[in-house]
Amino acid sequence: MKVKVIILSIFAIFFMFSCGDDKNNSDVDNDVSQDEDIAVIDNDTEIDDMDEVDDVDTDSGDTGNTGDTGNTGDTGNTGNTGNTGNTGNTGDTGNTGDTGDYGFTIRIPIERTVDCDYEYHDPQLTQLDMDWLCTFEHDGESGYVYLQNNTTSCEDFGMSVGGGFTNVGAWISIDGNVSTLSGGYYDWGGNHHNDSMGFEYNGKKYEYYHRSFGYGWRVCQNMDCINVNAGEDDEELGCGSDRTLPIVCVQIKSDGTYEELIDNFEKCPGDDS
Repeated sequence: MKVKVIILSIFAIFFMFSCGDDKNNSDVDNDVSQDEDIAVIDNDTEIDDMDEVDDVDTDSGDTGNTGDTGNTGDTGNTGNTGNTGNTGNTGDTGNTGDTGDYGFTIRIPIERTVDCDYEYHDPQLTQLDMDWLCTFEHDGESGYVYLQNNTTSCEDFGMSVGGGFTNVGAWISIDGNVSTLSGGYYDWGGNHHNDSMGFEYNGKKYEYYHRSFGYGWRVCQNMDCINVNAGEDDEELGCGSDRTLPIVCVQIKSDGTYEELIDNFEKCPGDDS
């Protein structure tokens, strides 16, 4: 009987120790589990923090990119190239070449279309403005004249039609000093186009005309001489056979350019005078 009591006591003691170990192991396991949970929470927190950082970095990167768009403000400076529009001013002088030699601002003539109310001709006429640059030589003065003449009407010459013109500007340059002329005009010169041009200067009337006419009484070159006060008592006819008042004229072309002012006068074929 005592032996049984001893054996039961041993088993009871062993059982108590076993339970204590299990409890300790359980506590350890719980501690490990809690530590793992904390680690997981920490990791989640770090991940969240990293995500927030990434979001912040990304957002800040985006705003940084707006800095790039800010650079487009530099491209806005290319608006300064708009100043090249000033080169448009060369349309006043650059279209002509050596206008500085004469002191005039040469324009670009344009074609104008006018109505022709004549039964046997086309209902409209398109004609380039007739602008001229010429030399001037008279009374001891030497210089240049420049006249602008717009096509403003259609003239019936019987067998043909031609432009009628209105002078819109006339200037003279003497020793580099430019002044405005009055009484400017240009005349087409009928069917044969024997044209003439004129203005008033220092109380005198100047007509730019032709010395030579060829077959059929037709001119063969630009205006080349001056008649002064033609038809008046003190007239001076420089377009006679001796061409005593020679000048040179060149027409302004449609691109604003013109030939050199060189006197290449010759009699027209058929001129026996």
